[in-house]
Amino acid sequence: MLQPHKNMSTQSTSNSASQAPRFQDTINNILFPTDFSETADHAFLHALRLSVSLEAKLVLYHVYYDAPVAEGVVPEGIMEAMRAEKVEDALAHFRDYEVRAKKFLKEGVVIEPRVEGGYVTDRIIEASKKLEAGLIVMGTMGQHSDSESILGSITSRIINHVACPILAIPESASTKPFQHLLFATGFGSEEIPMIEEMNDLSDVLNAKLSCIHVSRGDVPYSELEPSMLERIMHIKEHEKVSIYTVNNPDIVGGLRHFISRNEVDMLIIAARPKDVVNETMRETLTAQLVLHSEVPLLVYHLS
Repeated sequence: MLQPHKNMSTQSTSNSASQAPRFQDTINNILFPTDFSETADHAFLHALRLSVSLEAKLVLYHVYYDAPVAEGVVPEGIMEAMRAEKVEDALAHFRDYEVRAKKFLKEGVVIEPRVEGGYVTDRIIEASKKLEAGLIVMGTMGQHSDSESILGSITSRIINHVACPILAIPESASTKPFQHLLFATGFGSEEIPMIEEMNDLSDVLNAKLSCIHVSRGDVPYSELEPSMLERIMHIKEHEKVSIYTVNNPDIVGGLRHFISRNEVDMLIIAARPKDVVNETMRETLTAQLVLHSEVPLLVYHLS
């Protein structure tokens, strides 16, 4: 098993602990669900980098389909042999992941493989709670894929049923390190803690942070809540933070337009509590972003 780089130097660990960003403090485990497809393999590199940057354990998680079979239809011995074969196949893939990790990284990272049978979506949701995952990283297919409706549904359902942030990596996304993060904000006071944490994340990744509001009309700062206005004025003083307002009746279209012209590497959105936004509208918007985002999408849940 690879060693965690945060233990390489006791002095550097103790010095960084008191100054560790809050977002980093909340993530001890990163859950990486994989079906060993090219899409998942593509996302693995991002999961690996984040586990090092956030000093978190990377849990490689595979769920094989374990179809319920009526008693007596198939001998139990045969069923057990089939399950054992699926587990061994998954562990072989996990060993390949560890080899890739050792070749890619100078620092170490703890990798923990886990294999379970059942329904993929349900198992991932359960595992995120059981492992107290601070972040889920998973690959998604693009909008032109034949599997888009299946994977888009799985990803958006997981996003809407877990408490931790989830990072969806499109198969077409670049594998380069994140350098420009874009937070789509409604300029609401409830987002202040999130903006603070995204600012922390940008520092951890050594990336620029931009905040954008897409609306049908102008949103003059004078009409914002005082607490949000104060925070906006504060973060504008941060050398790596920029704030934009965009007028577009199509939220997804407005975001995509901005992203394509500003070299954005990650889009960040807030998933609000169900009593704040109509659940159907919220899940539809999330699904659209999962399917149509050409850059990794980080969904952060507001409390």
